[in-house]
Amino acid sequence: MAFNSIPFGVFLTVAFFVFWALQRSQRARVTWLLAASYFFYGCWNARYLGLIVFSTLLDYWVGARLHRETRPARRRAWLSVSLVGNLGVLATFKYYDFFAESLVTLLARFDLSISPPLLDVLLPVGISFYTFQTLSYTIDIYRGKLEPAESLLEFAVFVAFFPQLVAGPIVRAKQFLPQFRRLPTLTPERLGTGLALILKGLFKKIVIADFLAKRLVDPVFAGPEAYGAADTWLSIYAYALQLYGDFSGYTDIAMGSARLIGFELPENFRAPYASRTLQDFWQRWHITLSTWLRDYLYIPLGGSRVGPVRTYVNLSMVAFVAGLWHGAHWTLVAWGGMHGIGLALTRLYQRWREGHRGPAPPPGFALGVLQRALTFHFVAASMILFRGGNWTTITEIVQGLFRFDGGPRLLTVATAAVIAVGYLTHFAPMSWKDRVLQRFGTWPGWAQGIVLALVLALFQSLSLESDPFIYFQF
Repeated sequence: MAFNSIPFGVFLTVAFFVFWALQRSQRARVTWLLAASYFFYGCWNARYLGLIVFSTLLDYWVGARLHRETRPARRRAWLSVSLVGNLGVLATFKYYDFFAESLVTLLARFDLSISPPLLDVLLPVGISFYTFQTLSYTIDIYRGKLEPAESLLEFAVFVAFFPQLVAGPIVRAKQFLPQFRRLPTLTPERLGTGLALILKGLFKKIVIADFLAKRLVDPVFAGPEAYGAADTWLSIYAYALQLYGDFSGYTDIAMGSARLIGFELPENFRAPYASRTLQDFWQRWHITLSTWLRDYLYIPLGGSRVGPVRTYVNLSMVAFVAGLWHGAHWTLVAWGGMHGIGLALTRLYQRWREGHRGPAPPPGFALGVLQRALTFHFVAASMILFRGGNWTTITEIVQGLFRFDGGPRLLTVATAAVIAVGYLTHFAPMSWKDRVLQRFGTWPGWAQGIVLALVLALFQSLSLESDPFIYFQF
């Protein structure tokens, strides 16, 4: 049941009306949200609901034990139960076959042969997201930064909340659980901004991401040897927009859907292609993942407090984990490694600059544009690894960037217009976009309805077969 499908629209409508009909009964509301969330996930594959229930029961139980236990050794042991249980499930379903096959390939180079058993299982949708979400809960309790959930029912909704269950954002318990303690109210502003976020996300997904995928990105990556430099470069710029539109579009729909039923989800994107440095980029792109890795991996490793060399190692290790988190493919590990090297070099330059010239002054307009352009092209270049899928395609794409044998063949007026609209709206000031969102929320219901009907008519007129969201596979 994809967000960009009619069945989800029907499901969300039913969830909305039943939730607000139960407004006065906190237990009934929570029970309904859990049932709706499990139904939503079960539409993908009901067999894997058991994994969500396992993570829920394990971490609720461990969290309660951690809160009561005072002896440090026992507390570390209970935390280990959570880490082993959650990461063990993630490793089994997502990484076991990958590492087993990689070992076979490696040993074959030395004329050694082994045949480890392969699981050959379907990757459970959303497992990377809800695993990190439940781990943050037990780690925060262990650190004394969070009280355990008062109710198993509420904690189960935190783990399985359908708007962000399969592709984030990765929500912390301290952000979500306190929202159960207040009586939700449905205001015209909440309704309007929730609908506006959903429309914004659908526009990014259908009009920008899916359109560019079908008309430009997919053809080039499917047969890169058939295209010259112009089409290859255009496909890279288009893929940057496609990936952003697809993932941030999902986040917008998730935030809007949650807002319609009384909950707020954290921001996950903040105009990432306007970043001046790679460090800035990761503070704007997939914010809930990058902050999770910062708080639960980078800082425990020592962060930047352990000397220059260890800092660069820590940055590289975090980037490696980020790449592996995105998928069990060496191309994605290489993508993470490329960002790790970039982050280490960025940090090295900052240290050199501060040591020889003092803190850098705020850049002027021209320097700021140059910094943004360099950062964007580094990110766009790394996306060849992210999208390529295999080393042959990646090599052919890189070669195509320098195959100057004519002009673009895939560029049309419509494609150029979508690329222009995508980048113009992306680089528009955040204050402008926030103002539009807030103003839409103050419009009367009939005006919002007209806009909704027009946008849906636009989506229908495109007559495109919509693709699944890219991050569903992670």
